[in-house]
Amino acid sequence: MKAILKGQDERQQEQSMRARVEVVIRDAAGNIVSQLAPHEIDLKNQSLHDIEGAVEAWKRQALPEIEAGQTHLNSLLEYT
Repeated sequence: MKAILKGQDERQQEQSMRARVEVVIRDAAGNIVSQLAPHEIDLKNQSLHDIEGAVEAWKRQALPEIEAGQTHLNSLLEYT
């Protein structure tokens, strides 16, 4: 029984070693204007420098989508 519980604890620790990064853009009233799908980062055995690098790489990858959403929003606001 103790071995089973130890295995469950290890799996829970492995699952908890992940971070989820999300980008949500809201207007002044708090309404969601744009939202990107969450991106999970594995934190296990990584230094803070490695984690920061993974977040920066994801931000560079997501930036074109964020900018496209902002451009679309701006064009909609021009017509209202």
